[in-house]
Amino acid sequence: MDMNIFELIRGRKHNLAESRTKRLVFQLLKAVDYMHRNGIFHRDVKPENVLIKDDVLKLADFGSCRSIHSRAPYTEYISTRWYRAPECLLTDGYYSFKMDIWSVGCVLFEVMCLYPLFPGSNEVDQISKIHDIIGTPDPSILDKLKNKTRGINFNFPPKKGSGIEKLMPHAPRDCIDLIYKMCTYDPDERLTARQALKHSYFKELREQERRAKAERRMEEEHANSVKLLETKVISNNASTTPRPTSATRRNNNFFRSEGVKRKKDKHKRRMVLSSNNGMANELPKMNVMHSTYKPTFHLSSYTTAGSYPKIKAKEISSTDPLPRINTLFKQKKVKQSNQTSKNIINGHYQLPSIER
Repeated sequence: MDMNIFELIRGRKHNLAESRTKRLVFQLLKAVDYMHRNGIFHRDVKPENVLIKDDVLKLADFGSCRSIHSRAPYTEYISTRWYRAPECLLTDGYYSFKMDIWSVGCVLFEVMCLYPLFPGSNEVDQISKIHDIIGTPDPSILDKLKNKTRGINFNFPPKKGSGIEKLMPHAPRDCIDLIYKMCTYDPDERLTARQALKHSYFKELREQERRAKAERRMEEEHANSVKLLETKVISNNASTTPRPTSATRRNNNFFRSEGVKRKKDKHKRRMVLSSNNGMANELPKMNVMHSTYKPTFHLSSYTTAGSYPKIKAKEISSTDPLPRINTLFKQKKVKQSNQTSKNIINGHYQLPSIER
């Protein structure tokens, strides 16, 4: 931390802003209330033990802490004298967590006025300073404290007290009223930290804190909703279809098995077509004639001779099924010439001989 409250107000000529003082004391009361709710009281609240950094307050030095649930009497000489409550000064260690509230009231006055409220030189002078400002308490209050002490004379001269308001005329009435209630002589009538936080002096701070909590809650809800939406989008992208039921699974398994069968059949067909034997089996078969086979033709399978036109050639018998080849044809001799010529014989070209 940067400094404590004592270092903050030491040597100052001008008072701190009232709004800043209010924020600091509000945080101090919240720290004390947190300790009391957890069963601990500090027993040494003073400006030197209140640390500040960027107007963020922290209560320090827990070496004098004691459990609220422990039995009295406690240590008699406890707390710094200027911030010590009357029950700590007048009894033999019979005090409670309310002593911290008295100390906070003294710190509030000192931050507002830049000097201590009860600067006694010793314990007797400390009691005298308290009576000079807030007056001598009612005898009934002194009787309650008298039963918790030994050898102390409570014959205090009656004093009305000058009052705290004369020492801090610049302070608002709510602030003065809060100091009176926190520095009440009777510890049973003194405010608790929780009650002090609900005082009208801190009304503005409570409203600001309530608005800040509402804004944080809205931001958290918005962040949670955005996170939930992102998770939904991710889950929808991961699986767009609903989870299949048992019937859907059966259908999927059926179609999957049918697809596997079709793939297997297709693979078999490809294997058959790729092999030679398979290709021969796939193509239509043809009748193969062996070399020893001699076909026989019967005239009864052909038409009669009278159904064909008569052949005038004398060499061809009309009883033959096919016309005979004329063997009487004689090839004409072609005269050879030196010039290259083309003679057409029966529709064919005959090349001339080459003479050397």
